[in-house]
Amino acid sequence: MQDSTDYFISHLNKPTIVILRVTPDGNTHKIYGNYRNIFPYSIKNTDTVSLKLAGSYALFCKNDFPGKVYLLLDDTISIPTFLLPGDTIFISLSFLDPKTVKQSVQFDGELASINKYIFQSESIFNKIQFAKNQLSNDVLELPDIKRTLDSIRIVSLQYLDEFNSRSKLPEWFIKHIRAGINYGNASLKMNLVSYRKSMMHKNDIIPMDYFDTINILPVYNPDGIFSYEYYYFVDTYAWSKYITPDLEKADVLDRFKVMLPKCLSFADSLLKGEIKDIFLYWTIVNNPITENFNDLADTLIASYKDKFSNPKYEELLVAANNKSKLLVSHLEKGDKAPEFYLSNEKGEYVQLKDFKGKIIVLNFWATWCKPCRMEVPAEEKLIEKFSDKDFQLVNICLTDSLEDMVKAVKELNMKGINLYAQGNWVTTLRKNYNVGGIPHYVLIDRNGNILDNYSRQPSTGLDKDIEALIKNN
Repeated sequence: MQDSTDYFISHLNKPTIVILRVTPDGNTHKIYGNYRNIFPYSIKNTDTVSLKLAGSYALFCKNDFPGKVYLLLDDTISIPTFLLPGDTIFISLSFLDPKTVKQSVQFDGELASINKYIFQSESIFNKIQFAKNQLSNDVLELPDIKRTLDSIRIVSLQYLDEFNSRSKLPEWFIKHIRAGINYGNASLKMNLVSYRKSMMHKNDIIPMDYFDTINILPVYNPDGIFSYEYYYFVDTYAWSKYITPDLEKADVLDRFKVMLPKCLSFADSLLKGEIKDIFLYWTIVNNPITENFNDLADTLIASYKDKFSNPKYEELLVAANNKSKLLVSHLEKGDKAPEFYLSNEKGEYVQLKDFKGKIIVLNFWATWCKPCRMEVPAEEKLIEKFSDKDFQLVNICLTDSLEDMVKAVKELNMKGINLYAQGNWVTTLRKNYNVGGIPHYVLIDRNGNILDNYSRQPSTGLDKDIEALIKNN
């Protein structure tokens, strides 16, 4: 299977079919799938299927990347599966006993052993994920983190071997899981060092053996072709080679202009075939295109189009960038600021018009965004400076869960109004305010009109623009 060329291109637009064989209980149940695509990167849901009568039901999943798809039953029961684009799997489940619905799940077909592994390993990997989440604790030191991650890696590989000894798994799948474990572990090690330095202000002395498992991993590895964690590792590894302290503090677009050509050239020199095609595509679509830096995306596509072994990837990039251009809004000075209706940490809904009569700064940010976090102290000074001037800072968190936002707001002691954008609001706000890189600041006058949709950051002179606005009004 892994020896096939252009696997992803040949399987685009080929839906996976999940056949559900149901033993009913007389009630209507609903099920849908949640999955991740990479052409371009997105989180998607399947259509919802209603289950009531005995028989078979078909669920269609338009996944373009082999991997986990979570089937959500009545929004309370999660059934993890592994789906290949264009394939068919069979699942039997019984609703006769509400307490054992999940335990009743049975898999059939060619992917049965794979899905049994994914399904049965859920509990152990939930415990592993919990352990990983504790690694950002500032009490831990790098030697402790290394021991924990090494232990997690060993336990994960042992579980794979033990399961394979009981239920024979396909060789390509074993290689896929091993790649995911090894490369995912290595990426987390690298990212934790960076996180501790930039977010926790730790001056760690890195143990000599901290990167031992990373240094033996090949950057080019055909076993990782179906592994999201593998591509993420290559991205993290390339980024770590060229990033500098000055670039970390730079504007996102300026950072991309320097870093992306270096990362793409690095990948071009080491990767081969479809793996190289996927990584080049991945890097361009998930950075400048996602962030609406369309001119930079055009430049990168033109520079690297001859590097693709299959020209279809260039076509996909051009199509994705053209679609991104159509979604871009061009707000000019004096335009009415687009309205929103978002909830705060308490679940109370807030609209832009609630702040009419005040000078407003919108701050579009995300909890994972390092530059966003670095602006928080300057944002607080901004609030203090204009506390008696009818000024309001409105922080709008994009792409994260509400729980993550609340945690970050508390951790960073973020002042101002904190709002959470979810679902379609993320897309709508990015489009309406042309939000590319974050943090993205918007200065709005007392009448609710745009003064600057690309205002300076609090740390680079935004207070001067606010002073001028106060003086002229």
